[in-house]
Amino acid sequence: MMVNTGGCTIFSSSKADERFRVVKSDQSVRERLLWWAYNGMLTLAWPWLVLDNLLRCATNRRRWATAWQRLGWQTPLLTSESPRIWVHALSVGETHSVAPLLQALRESLPQWGIVFSTATETGQEAARRVLSQWVDDFCYMPHDFSWSVTAMIRRVRPHMVVLVETDVWPNLVWTCHPKGIPCVLVNARVSNRSFVRLKALRAFVEPVWNRFAMIFAQSKLDHERFLVLGIMPERLIDVGNLKFDSRPKPLPTTDRERLRRDLGLSADRPVWIAGSTHEGEEILLLETHRRLLQTHPNCLLIVAPRQIQRAAVLVRICDRLGLTVACRSLGEKAADRQVFLLDTLGELASFYALAKVGFIGGSLTPVGGHNPLEALAQGVPMVWGPHLSNFRQIEEFLLASGCARRVDDGQQLLEVVRRWLDDAGLQAKVAEAAGVLFDQHAGSVRRILTRLLELLPESAG
Repeated sequence: MMVNTGGCTIFSSSKADERFRVVKSDQSVRERLLWWAYNGMLTLAWPWLVLDNLLRCATNRRRWATAWQRLGWQTPLLTSESPRIWVHALSVGETHSVAPLLQALRESLPQWGIVFSTATETGQEAARRVLSQWVDDFCYMPHDFSWSVTAMIRRVRPHMVVLVETDVWPNLVWTCHPKGIPCVLVNARVSNRSFVRLKALRAFVEPVWNRFAMIFAQSKLDHERFLVLGIMPERLIDVGNLKFDSRPKPLPTTDRERLRRDLGLSADRPVWIAGSTHEGEEILLLETHRRLLQTHPNCLLIVAPRQIQRAAVLVRICDRLGLTVACRSLGEKAADRQVFLLDTLGELASFYALAKVGFIGGSLTPVGGHNPLEALAQGVPMVWGPHLSNFRQIEEFLLASGCARRVDDGQQLLEVVRRWLDDAGLQAKVAEAAGVLFDQHAGSVRRILTRLLELLPESAG
């Protein structure tokens, strides 16, 4: 029996078909011990997760609408009874990277349903905005408790589960395997920090990795690291990075001119932009801009914080540094301001097109950086700090092509931005190199799609 409450379904009891019933596990003793240890820790964490969700709901009323799904107490009400593929991405970056694969799945399997889940609110907003033409239903991933994952599997009834990049959910993988539901990991990567930790825990985590039907590594280095972590070679393939297949279109000249007019920017005013910035590096960026104004007094810095809720903190920092500031969310203009805060969602790609120089956030602090290809697609030369470890191979390609520079501190950043602002021909060179790079490294979608179609059961269609 299912009880519908506000667009969601709570399971009180259910009679699942043969494919989704509980099946005797073939776990080894080591894997059973890992299962008990993992779920024991989750059980201990349960009261704190409930408390955390309640506290977040108290400060963010919109979270009430999703808290029940996150806690696993409700499952989504789906719109189609077609055979389904369930795709999960952690947040915004993973959502954008998997978009071309979803388009390819929709075109190849037009009669199938696609369910897409995220773990964050910003990821959910991005998914609904970007993926709605290919996805039938959107929902939140519940916390990885065995009972909540089982309820989701029974509700979604997927014929395949696709996880993106690094968001591995052990109970989800364990629950799917004995039911014959293939789990795959696409655009898979292992960061430097995670590799050290996972290698030390290889004996414990290896059984989880090998429950995947296939892992599609995004680079040769990631492929090698997965092998070291104990992945069976026949389940691992290096297909390249999906992000090269999700190339944003360059903003048309008319749209760029219109955006400049909307912001009150003259056609000749120089702009540099810092995208997806994090706490700790923003103060350095703003101090760099204050020094830059000594030689380029009309220059504008656009700052797009990764967490737009931090805009008020950045306004206070600007005031303390004596920098005039405007906020996009308030509808303010940049005409007479020195800093413009892009504190809205979904506009960063377009704003890159206004700039002569782009800084990639999360790279001056040990976050791992964010996707530099958005800026590259707009023909913008890029600079970042020493911590772009989440995009190692892309970093190598861009540095070798001359499209980017890596700096270690604020002084080096200032020197690069000054020099590039005065280089009139640089953007044309970057735009030309960008086209070559995207063409050379695209194609992972086609390679992944071929393997996914082979894994789907013939009877499902």
